[in-house]
Amino acid sequence: TINREIGLLRNIIKHNMDTDKLTIKKVPWYKKKSEPSRTEHLLKDEYLKLKEYFLLRNPYYWKIISFTQNTGLRYPNEINGLQWNDYHEDKNFMIIRNRKGRKNSEKIWSIPIVGTSKQILMDLKNRENISTSPSDYIFVDDWGKRILNISRSFKKGVRECGIEKRLSMYSLRHTYTTRMITTRPDIPLKLLAESLGHTSVTMIEKHYGHLRPTDLVKYFQKSENKKQEIIK
Repeated sequence: TINREIGLLRNIIKHNMDTDKLTIKKVPWYKKKSEPSRTEHLLKDEYLKLKEYFLLRNPYYWKIISFTQNTGLRYPNEINGLQWNDYHEDKNFMIIRNRKGRKNSEKIWSIPIVGTSKQILMDLKNRENISTSPSDYIFVDDWGKRILNISRSFKKGVRECGIEKRLSMYSLRHTYTTRMITTRPDIPLKLLAESLGHTSVTMIEKHYGHLRPTDLVKYFQKSENKKQEIIK
């Protein structure tokens, strides 16, 4: 964040220099702060450690973490904005209205809600004394209160679980993407990009292209297995 803010400040200064509104002759130089890899993700054993940790200390927080990891949604903006009228339970999908950089788009963004993510929503919906009318937010705790950011608690959990990685809630999005690419090669990249809110597969290829050779092996191995079954 600080790199982006300083970059914006430099552009403002340069603009004022170009329009003769400032007398300085050179844009101030600064050394960029190092940033953690945006593709850092959780391995299965690390994920299970966090699950045990949060189920013991705060099961509601784990629902947020698990839902984020199983849908690839951005936290907190996309998760916190979800309301019950966005969830189409009968058709197993959810409308996402707060897509980053897509607020003025006429396109209706949606994600599939199946498996674990669906079970989480059912658990939240079936709680007693918690309103689930169409305009109510989905992610409220067991007292009906919205917790707008659990990032600090997540990082604390990572530390206390002995996971030596610079992880954030955004890492769950990368965990989702990595898992889908490496274990679900049957899902086309175009559909995966759609679920992430991208208009093309460019971002996936840029950050996860190194994982694709493994997928090719899986495809060919699957085909070879079918071939051997036919021969037998």
